[in-house]
Amino acid sequence: MDGTCTLVNEIHHEIKALEKERRKTIIIGDHGHDEVVAIAAQVEKPIIIANIDEAISTDTSHGIKIFVEDKKVLPSIISVLDQASENKKIVSKGPIHLCLIDSGLPGEVELDTGLNCDTSPQIRGAIKSLDGVLDVQEI
Repeated sequence: MDGTCTLVNEIHHEIKALEKERRKTIIIGDHGHDEVVAIAAQVEKPIIIANIDEAISTDTSHGIKIFVEDKKVLPSIISVLDQASENKKIVSKGPIHLCLIDSGLPGEVELDTGLNCDTSPQIRGAIKSLDGVLDVQEI
């Protein structure tokens, strides 16, 4: 017989469903608390935050891959990233990769730019709006 509280079972079910949607799990609670540990065990790579100091120091950022069909857009991409780097309130930073898609190439060519820049949704949207950019994906 399973003695787990129905509310806890519901949380376990919901968190598994959200993970299937590829959502990131962030649990706010004490690291060693039985229910926090049990919830965290339901998913891959949960983030547990116990207090405001941990929340501030927790890095949940990801890099981005920019799919480019026209190399003429590269200076515009650099301009957006440069402007973003001037922002003092950068929330998420990550590596920037380019994926060049050109009929003159034997296939897609992926490049790691070596840059670690703002990868917020606003920056991804600004880059995606540029002519010559096919897509921007979080990696």
